Amino acid sequence: MASNSLLEAAVYAHRIFEDASKHIANLEFQDHVPSWDESNTQLLNEDILVTHNLRETQKFDE
Repeated sequence: MASNSLLEAAVYAHRIFEDASKHIANLEFQDHVPSWDESNTQLLNEDILVTHNLRETQKFDE
């Protein structure tokens, strides 16, 4: 990334923070969130590919 892009990212992140901090007190959260039920889910080939690519990318650090 170019330094200009990094500066833009920092500026936008700060603007988002400022806007979000004005609204966070008004948010309502559920007290009870049910546990995740994966009984009706299936693993798609796309998910396998993404997981594989992520692991391959992580190997660059090693």
